[in-house]
Amino acid sequence: MCGIAGINSEDSRNLQKSSIVVEEMLKLLKSRGPDAKGRYISGSKKTILGHRRLSILDIDERSNQPFLSPDGRYALSYNGEIYNFKELRKKYFSNEVFTTESDTEVLLKLVTSKGLESLSLLRGMFSLALWDNLEETLTLIRDPYGIKPLYYVKNNLGFCFASQAKA
Repeated sequence: MCGIAGINSEDSRNLQKSSIVVEEMLKLLKSRGPDAKGRYISGSKKTILGHRRLSILDIDERSNQPFLSPDGRYALSYNGEIYNFKELRKKYFSNEVFTTESDTEVLLKLVTSKGLESLSLLRGMFSLALWDNLEETLTLIRDPYGIKPLYYVKNNLGFCFASQAKA
Protein backbone atom coordinates (compact mmCIF):
# COMPACT_ATOMS: atom_id res chain seq x y z
CA MET A 1 0.00 0.00 0.00
CA CYS A 2 2.56 2.66 1.12
CA GLY A 3 1.89 6.33 1.66
CA ILE A 4 3.52 9.54 0.47
CA ALA A 5 3.43 13.05 1.87
CA GLY A 6 5.36 16.25 1.57
CA ILE A 7 5.57 20.00 1.42
CA ASN A 8 7.08 22.31 -1.18
CA SER A 9 7.56 25.79 0.23
CA GLU A 10 8.70 28.97 -1.48
CA ASP A 11 10.56 29.98 1.67
CA SER A 12 13.29 27.87 3.29
CA ARG A 13 12.52 29.59 6.61
CA ASN A 14 9.47 27.31 6.81
CA LEU A 15 11.73 24.24 7.07
CA GLN A 16 11.38 23.63 10.80
CA LYS A 17 7.61 23.98 10.83
CA SER A 18 7.30 21.99 7.58
CA SER A 19 9.39 19.20 9.08
CA ILE A 20 7.05 18.93 12.04
CA VAL A 21 3.99 18.93 9.78
CA VAL A 22 5.40 16.24 7.45
CA GLU A 23 6.21 14.12 10.50
CA GLU A 24 2.57 14.43 11.63
CA MET A 25 1.38 13.58 8.12
CA LEU A 26 3.53 10.43 8.17
CA LYS A 27 2.06 9.41 11.53
CA LEU A 28 -1.40 9.61 9.97
CA LEU A 29 -0.21 7.37 7.11
CA LYS A 30 1.27 4.67 9.36
CA SER A 31 -1.49 2.18 8.58
CA ARG A 32 -0.58 2.45 4.87
CA GLY A 33 3.08 1.66 5.52
CA PRO A 34 4.04 0.15 8.87
CA ASP A 35 7.40 -1.31 7.76
CA ALA A 36 9.51 1.83 7.30
CA LYS A 37 9.37 5.60 7.40
CA GLY A 38 11.63 8.00 5.54
CA ARG A 39 12.06 11.68 4.80
CA TYR A 40 14.11 13.67 2.32
CA ILE A 41 14.93 17.37 2.66
CA SER A 42 16.06 19.10 -0.52
CA GLY A 43 19.34 20.98 -0.71
CA SER A 44 17.44 24.26 -0.99
CA LYS A 45 15.56 23.38 2.24
CA LYS A 46 12.31 24.23 0.47
CA THR A 47 10.97 20.72 -0.13
CA ILE A 48 10.40 17.74 2.11
CA LEU A 49 9.32 14.35 0.79
CA GLY A 50 8.00 11.75 3.20
CA HIS A 51 7.24 8.09 2.77
CA ARG A 52 5.61 5.24 4.72
CA ARG A 53 6.49 1.82 3.38
CA LEU A 54 4.71 -1.48 3.19
CA SER A 55 7.48 -3.87 2.11
CA ILE A 56 6.28 -6.26 -0.58
CA LEU A 57 8.58 -6.63 -3.60
CA ASP A 58 11.99 -6.09 -2.01
CA ILE A 59 11.81 -6.24 1.77
CA ASP A 60 15.42 -5.14 2.26
CA GLU A 61 16.07 -1.71 3.81
CA ARG A 62 17.93 -0.62 0.69
CA SER A 63 14.53 -0.20 -0.98
CA ASN A 64 13.25 2.25 1.60
CA GLN A 65 12.13 5.62 0.32
CA PRO A 66 12.41 8.43 -0.52
CA PHE A 67 14.74 6.98 -3.13
CA LEU A 68 17.62 9.06 -4.49
CA SER A 69 19.19 8.89 -7.93
CA PRO A 70 22.90 7.96 -7.84
CA ASP A 71 23.92 11.49 -8.87
CA GLY A 72 21.69 13.06 -6.19
CA ARG A 73 19.69 15.08 -8.66
CA TYR A 74 16.34 13.36 -8.09
CA ALA A 75 14.44 12.22 -5.02
CA LEU A 76 11.37 10.00 -5.41
CA SER A 77 8.58 9.14 -3.01
CA TYR A 78 6.28 6.63 -4.62
CA ASN A 79 3.16 4.69 -3.71
CA GLY A 80 1.95 1.86 -5.88
CA GLU A 81 2.98 -1.03 -8.04
CA ILE A 82 4.43 -1.03 -11.53
CA TYR A 83 3.29 -4.32 -13.03
CA ASN A 84 5.71 -4.24 -15.98
CA PHE A 85 8.83 -3.07 -14.13
CA LYS A 86 10.74 -6.29 -14.84
CA GLU A 87 10.08 -5.97 -18.57
CA LEU A 88 11.11 -2.30 -18.53
CA ARG A 89 14.27 -3.15 -16.61
CA LYS A 90 15.19 -5.85 -19.11
CA LYS A 91 14.35 -3.74 -22.18
CA TYR A 92 16.03 -0.46 -21.18
CA PHE A 93 18.60 -1.35 -18.52
CA SER A 94 19.79 -4.90 -19.23
CA ASN A 95 23.45 -3.87 -18.90
CA GLU A 96 23.05 -1.72 -15.79
CA VAL A 97 23.71 -2.67 -12.20
CA PHE A 98 20.79 -2.32 -9.79
CA THR A 99 21.08 -2.19 -6.01
CA THR A 100 17.54 -3.43 -5.35
CA GLU A 101 14.89 -5.72 -6.75
CA SER A 102 12.26 -3.01 -6.42
CA ASP A 103 10.04 -1.36 -8.97
CA THR A 104 11.01 1.97 -7.36
CA GLU A 105 14.58 1.81 -8.62
CA VAL A 106 13.42 0.94 -12.15
CA LEU A 107 10.92 3.80 -12.04
CA LEU A 108 13.59 6.30 -10.97
CA LYS A 109 16.10 5.07 -13.59
CA LEU A 110 13.43 5.33 -16.25
CA VAL A 111 12.60 8.93 -15.36
CA THR A 112 16.22 10.02 -14.95
CA SER A 113 17.36 8.49 -18.23
CA LYS A 114 14.32 8.97 -20.46
CA GLY A 115 12.42 11.89 -18.90
CA LEU A 116 8.90 12.25 -17.54
CA GLU A 117 7.38 11.27 -20.88
CA SER A 118 8.65 7.74 -20.20
CA LEU A 119 5.97 7.37 -17.54
CA SER A 120 3.59 6.55 -20.38
CA LEU A 121 5.40 3.17 -20.55
CA LEU A 122 4.23 2.22 -17.07
CA ARG A 123 1.49 -0.31 -16.48
CA GLY A 124 0.27 -0.19 -12.94
CA MET A 125 -1.27 1.87 -10.21
CA PHE A 126 0.75 4.64 -8.59
CA SER A 127 1.08 8.13 -7.26
CA LEU A 128 4.47 9.74 -6.94
CA ALA A 129 6.35 12.86 -5.98
CA LEU A 130 9.59 13.57 -7.83
CA TRP A 131 11.90 16.36 -6.70
CA ASP A 132 14.55 17.67 -9.10
CA ASN A 133 17.39 19.33 -7.18
CA LEU A 134 18.88 20.89 -10.32
CA GLU A 135 15.70 22.51 -11.61
CA GLU A 136 14.20 22.85 -8.10
CA THR A 137 10.90 21.48 -9.32
CA LEU A 138 8.39 19.15 -7.72
CA THR A 139 6.37 16.92 -10.01
CA LEU A 140 3.34 14.99 -8.75
CA ILE A 141 1.86 12.26 -10.91
CA ARG A 142 -0.72 9.55 -10.46
CA ASP A 143 -1.77 6.65 -12.62
CA PRO A 144 -4.15 7.47 -15.48
CA TYR A 145 -7.14 5.87 -13.74
CA GLY A 146 -6.54 7.49 -10.37
CA ILE A 147 -6.40 4.15 -8.58
CA LYS A 148 -3.77 5.46 -6.17
CA PRO A 149 -5.04 8.71 -4.68
CA LEU A 150 -3.12 11.96 -4.45
CA TYR A 151 -4.46 14.92 -2.47
CA TYR A 152 -2.99 18.39 -2.36
CA VAL A 153 -3.59 21.85 -0.93
CA LYS A 154 -1.81 25.19 -0.90
CA ASN A 155 -1.69 26.85 2.49
CA ASN A 156 0.54 29.13 4.57
CA LEU A 157 3.36 26.55 4.55
CA GLY A 158 3.29 26.08 0.78
CA PHE A 159 2.12 23.27 -1.47
CA CYS A 160 1.25 20.20 0.64
CA PHE A 161 0.39 16.74 -0.69
CA ALA A 162 -0.38 13.25 0.57
CA SER A 163 -1.77 9.95 -0.61
CA GLN A 164 -4.54 10.01 1.95
CA ALA A 165 -6.95 12.88 2.69
CA LYS A 166 -6.55 12.73 6.49
CA ALA A 167 -2.83 13.45 6.15
